[in-house]
Amino acid sequence: WFCPRCSLAPEDDDNLDEEDTDSQRCEVCYREDRANVMVLCDRCDNGYHIHCLTPPLQTVPTGEWIGPCCAVGDGEKCQVCGRADGEAEMLLCDQCDKGFHTYCLTPKLPGIP
Repeated sequence: WFCPRCSLAPEDDDNLDEEDTDSQRCEVCYREDRANVMVLCDRCDNGYHIHCLTPPLQTVPTGEWIGPCCAVGDGEKCQVCGRADGEAEMLLCDQCDKGFHTYCLTPKLPGIP
């Protein structure tokens, strides 16, 4: 199984270059639209739509905000919600080894493939 970022077609991968500053891609749904509801992690600049987070945020936070990408500690935790529970529903990407709950993905997966 490949996570949404690793499953992008090779030609789409060029859009993920760090030098591309024209748009911000959501780390959950991988879409670049709805910039008005995109929040950036203050540690790594990863972007998230507030409604794609688990749990979703109601508004774009003011001040410093740390995303689930940098809030996770040691061990395998979901890259979307930052939690390590739900191991039975946790998928690890075969390419990057990042963890994702099946129910945190967009769209949600009904189970482990």
